[in-house]
Amino acid sequence: MPLWGGLKPIRRRFILDLATLAAFSYCVQVKPSNLHILILSLCTIITFLTSGITTRWTVSFPMIPLILLQSLRYMSTSASFAASRTHMFLQVFSFVLVLKSFLLTILFPAVKINQVSGEYNVGVVDIHLPVKNFEHDHITVRFLYPTLMKNSKVPYLDVETRDKICNLLMKHGAPAPLNKLVFLLNHWKLSTINARRNATPYVPTACTQNNTHDKKNNNTDDSTSKLPIVVYSHGLTGVAEIYSYQAMSLAASGHFVMSITHSDKSAIGVKRKDGSF
Repeated sequence: MPLWGGLKPIRRRFILDLATLAAFSYCVQVKPSNLHILILSLCTIITFLTSGITTRWTVSFPMIPLILLQSLRYMSTSASFAASRTHMFLQVFSFVLVLKSFLLTILFPAVKINQVSGEYNVGVVDIHLPVKNFEHDHITVRFLYPTLMKNSKVPYLDVETRDKICNLLMKHGAPAPLNKLVFLLNHWKLSTINARRNATPYVPTACTQNNTHDKKNNNTDDSTSKLPIVVYSHGLTGVAEIYSYQAMSLAASGHFVMSITHSDKSAIGVKRKDGSF
């Protein structure tokens, strides 16, 4: 099985993480100075501004004790201290933290969702579909469909509920004692899919379906225009967004996909139209 399950790291985030660790490694090896403190401060600020405390926990968690150890080195710069066992301990333990962070970053990078292959780009719409004779007056649905509009970056998980989704998936899906470490999936919040939100749908006419008409000259008023419909149902403790890759593959091949987040307690949670989850 390939490292990262066949997924690829988000290049910009991965490079930033490695550059941060390289800077920390430099600070551990050199004599403490004002430049030393400046580098540590910049790395800390950049990490917290770009990913918060727990989103890139592989870097931020080892960073906290590392900064404390390096601060002790900076405050004790006498020649006798530099030659002492305490200084050596601080330096070695700091290097161990950097190495640990490097290994965690390699094993748990922020990954991107692979580009799907197909004839079309993919449009995505998240709506609350009105229904009758149901426990609620709506169901939460994600529509994915073919479009000719250019793809952009769409968050993999809903921005308003992704914290709760990541925490609940760890709490209910991971074995003990890992289920208490609810932050482990927070790197999913950096992932995106290649789609276009609220894009204009492409609906082939009878002519385009018979390959006798250029698809770019789309005529959605043709009475024979239609797309095959696929209803996608998530698994236990899932949500519609988690199956975005599968649904996008169908949409890129010319299907209209209706991906439902169930409200019968089989989902990890459901976002309601009033904003509740």
